[in-house]
Amino acid sequence: AGGTGTVEPTVRTNFADTAFWSAAIVTNQKGEAEVEWTMPENLSSWKLRTWALGKGTRVGENTTELVTTKNLLLRLQAPRFFVETDEVVLSANVHNYLKTAKSVKVLLEVNDCLVPLDAAEKTVRIDATGEQRVDWRVRVAHEGTATVRMKALTNEESDAMEMKFPAKVHGIPKTVSFSGQIRPDGK
Repeated sequence: AGGTGTVEPTVRTNFADTAFWSAAIVTNQKGEAEVEWTMPENLSSWKLRTWALGKGTRVGENTTELVTTKNLLLRLQAPRFFVETDEVVLSANVHNYLKTAKSVKVLLEVNDCLVPLDAAEKTVRIDATGEQRVDWRVRVAHEGTATVRMKALTNEESDAMEMKFPAKVHGIPKTVSFSGQIRPDGK
């Protein structure tokens, strides 16, 4: 992983507000339970909360935190929706938590709803524990679902994100004009 090529990332697409929820988990005789789930692909801190109810008035509660992260991570920033004919800026915020500075190849890939107005590939140098923002201007070509995929590639570790956004129809300005008169007798 330390050569001159780049590491191909797994594209993160599963983003959720809740990682796992269950209304009832039955414990064994010792009061222990084991739960497994697949974490969403958000790189974030998560709060784990448990409540235990036993016979009578026996209750308990516990909270802990869990962090999902990578040593090289990309955060995709875009508007919540697009409107046909608009020009917008899409941003990749790339964080380098590796031990050394890296030359990072940052790529933008979009479907036909968006037309890039800048070069799709940009290379930036990011110091160890540093971050860099990379921007692309795009034009919204037509209505539909816009797919935006960004990749940050290095020879040691890479990251990628893909998100979908609604692209709405550009409406035309509409004015309804009319005139009339009211006679003095009210008719």
